[in-house]
Formats: sequence, C-alpha cells, structure tokens
Amino acid sequence: MTHIPAQKPLLDDLFGTYREPVKTAKKTRAPKTPAPVKVDVEAARTDDAELRAFALASQPEGAPRPQNRPMGVEALNTTDVTARLKANSLAAEIARSEGQLTPQAVSALLAWSGEGGLGDQSASTNAFYTPAPLVGLCWDIARALKAGPRTLEFSAGGGAFLEQAPAHTLLTAVELDETSSRIAQALYPHAAHWNVPFETYHRQSEDAPFDLVIGNPPYGGRGESGNLDRPRIRAAHWYFTVAGLEPVRKVIS
Repeated sequence: MTHIPAQKPLLDDLFGTYREPVKTAKKTRAPKTPAPVKVDVEAARTDDAELRAFALASQPEGAPRPQNRPMGVEALNTTDVTARLKANSLAAEIARSEGQLTPQAVSALLAWSGEGGLGDQSASTNAFYTPAPLVGLCWDIARALKAGPRTLEFSAGGGAFLEQAPAHTLLTAVELDETSSRIAQALYPHAAHWNVPFETYHRQSEDAPFDLVIGNPPYGGRGESGNLDRPRIRAAHWYFTVAGLEPVRKVIS
C-alpha cells in the first residue's frame, strides 16, 4: 500500500491562487523604561539621623584646651546640704532652659555636685562628684600611657572628666541621670552625649573601638537597668569595669 502524506492546509488569497499559510512571528514589545525614582533628600537625611541615633553613633569634635575650673563642691563657699541643694536647684533650672549661656550661668552649672550624700533630700545614694585632683591623676596616667584621642566616659555625671580632657580628645559621654547629662551637654558641646543607661549604650553602640575608657563608675546595686545586660553582675562598679573594658582598642606590643 502506498502511503500518501497528509496535505498541508491551503489558503485562497485575493488572486485565486493557493499558498501555504505563513506563520507570523509574535510581536514583542520593547521593555518599558522604568520611571526615575524620586528621592526625598530631606527624608533620607532624617532616616540617616534616626539610624545613627538608634546605633548611638557618636560624632564628637575635638576638645578645646582644658580650663580646670572649680566644679561641684569645690565651686561652693560652703559644702553643707543646704548650700548644695540650692546650687543644684539653680543648675538644674539653667540646664532646662534654652539660649546662650552667660558667664554667671556657666558658673552655676559648674557648681552642680550631683545628688549623692544629700541624705533624705537625695534622689540617689551613689552619685558623687569626683574630686578634681583624682580626675587630674587619671588623665596624667592616660598621658603617660600615650592613649589615643578616642575616649569614652561611661558615667559622665556633670562632666568632671570632660573638664580636664586634653586638647583634641574625641569624647563620648554616657550618663543615666537626665539633669547631669543636660549640664554636661551645656558645658561641653564638643563631646557626644548619650542620656541612656550604660547597659543600653554598651549593647547598641557602634562606636567601638576606643583608645581609652575613663571615669568614676557608680557603686551599689544596678537597679532596673541591670536587667538590660548581664543581670548576674549585681554590683554596678563591677559591671562598669567589665563592660567598660570591652570597647577598648586591643594593642599588641
């Protein structure tokens, strides 16, 4: 039997002739050029600022030459509780205000001595002003060690260690007490200030490494902030010692 191949279908065109159907290629559309994305520059700057704030990213400026002004109880004629309370109240009021500081206002801020040792009038039992000679000794040791400029003060208070910092030091100051932090910010605007528990700064900050960590840690129990990091360390001074050493730059001799 002879095999007859299947006939391809034919179409009749306008001239009455037969032609095989021609398969036309599918038309492809040119890809659309995406519209340019509009960037809100101001919003981006705001986002960057918020990210830096969340990361506690410090941007300090170099410190001026130290003035070594009398501070705390050393700035008062008398150190009794009444005199300290009056000086602290005035300093706190000035710290909450806005505007340029007069020399008289600066003197009042320098007289802030913290709330430690004020008996029943104290909101804190372990916030004491660090004497200037002790602060100076610590900075002398730092100079002898030839520490670099990046410095963390982990319990800054009103700024005793900031007051005597060598010129060009890049200071980052952490302080839990709001009033003390405001006073330090007003007196030392070149430093980066964080009014947060040191536990929060230690966990979130991206500032490390530092060349030097300096300060007078708080003593006593850690309170509620102790739950934020290493709650098994119950004494505040031990936590500050351990956590304060971790961001220090490792130097191989």
